[in-house]
Amino acid sequence: MKNQRIIQIFRSFTALLLVFIAGRAASQPIFTDNVTDSVSITYPTVGASNPSFVYTNSTSITIKWTPGNGSGRIVLASTDSTINAWPADKASYTANATYGSGSSIGNAKVLYTGNGDSVSISNLNSNVKYYFWIIEYNTIGSFNYFDTQYFLRTSTYTTLPDADGDNVPDIDDVFPSDPLRAFVTTYPPSGFGTLLFEDLWPGIGDYDFNDLVLDYNYSIVSNGDNNVVEADYTFVTRAIGGDLHNAFAFQLDGVNPDKITNVTGANTAGVTWTTFNPNGTEFDQPNHANIIVFKDAYDLLPTSGGYWFVNVDPNAPDVGTDTTKIHLTFIDNGTVPSGGTVSTTIMDAAAFNPYIIVNQQRGKEIHLANKIPSDKANLGFFGTVNDNSVPGIGRYYKSHNNLPWALDINTSIPYTKEKVDFLQAYLNFSIWAQSNGLSNPDWYIDMPGNRNSSKLIIR
Repeated sequence: MKNQRIIQIFRSFTALLLVFIAGRAASQPIFTDNVTDSVSITYPTVGASNPSFVYTNSTSITIKWTPGNGSGRIVLASTDSTINAWPADKASYTANATYGSGSSIGNAKVLYTGNGDSVSISNLNSNVKYYFWIIEYNTIGSFNYFDTQYFLRTSTYTTLPDADGDNVPDIDDVFPSDPLRAFVTTYPPSGFGTLLFEDLWPGIGDYDFNDLVLDYNYSIVSNGDNNVVEADYTFVTRAIGGDLHNAFAFQLDGVNPDKITNVTGANTAGVTWTTFNPNGTEFDQPNHANIIVFKDAYDLLPTSGGYWFVNVDPNAPDVGTDTTKIHLTFIDNGTVPSGGTVSTTIMDAAAFNPYIIVNQQRGKEIHLANKIPSDKANLGFFGTVNDNSVPGIGRYYKSHNNLPWALDINTSIPYTKEKVDFLQAYLNFSIWAQSNGLSNPDWYIDMPGNRNSSKLIIR
């Protein structure tokens, strides 16, 4: 009788085992915890798909996928080409997206468990191929049951993609399909800055700072070696508040003219007071490239309505603005000019040195405070009238109380009405100037106590 009971138990166990095996093959198995209790387990039948990678850097990536039909999924990763173990049903795993910190399953690490469609992974090694398994599971009660039939296998290198082969990862490359260009630097970072000039230097004059007013911005394109390829400068002439016919130019401090292949866009037709190199830079400027933007502001904005000046009298007609675009080619379609390349570390914001040529008198230049004059400047003006320049110590274009004759503001600002002292319009400007820029650095911003708007042309 005892033997018959044993045989009956054995047969029951065998029957349950066969049901489990048959059901597993059909992805709807019966999981038997013991001979007395059984739980119906439905395994996922659709695996994850459509893997993609987003590269943060060479040690951090985000893997994305389209989920299968499981209630969740587990993500494993390994540097071995074959992950050599499966997650076990009912086992407990600790997931951690910091690679190496999660549970181990054979030679793989657990990065993620949950019902989402992505995981951002860190602590990877550069220039290594990683292999990933994404395995769907269903949760029954408090346990996970993993489908090892329908799962996603994928891999990626932690070397960031570089489609054009310029050694700049696509994620950092503004021109990912162009091997000759990679980066763009823009100044100001957005919008326009303003340049303002008082043209009666070395005298103080009426100090209204509206003799020439321009907005400007520029962008510099460089390659994967951080050498400048090209540069674009935009100058918007807004106002002319003086009767002198001033030219406008800029110097690139530290950039030899033979490092530029070509200059286009300048408004210099008919100029007689200077000459140009074949590449469009000004002739006889051996140390720094000089670009004449226009020879006379009045060529761009004529007077109107019987008024002497342009856009500085609120009662006069608004004649609008004029835009001049200068394009500099440095490396032309991969060909380096005779003087060699220009590094972006040289041609930074400090290299931009705008100035006016007063009444087209070539030697009379007015630059920003402490900016060096060109090789054509007449140094005899320094230290005369109200100027207190001391070239030997690098002090240029400042009065005895540090007031300048040219200003560069990193945003577009209103300018003064004709014959209105700039210090009456921008109330904290003199404090800023006399402190060498240490006090009231925001003197030009439209905030209480900074401006007397009644003194300004606001359009």
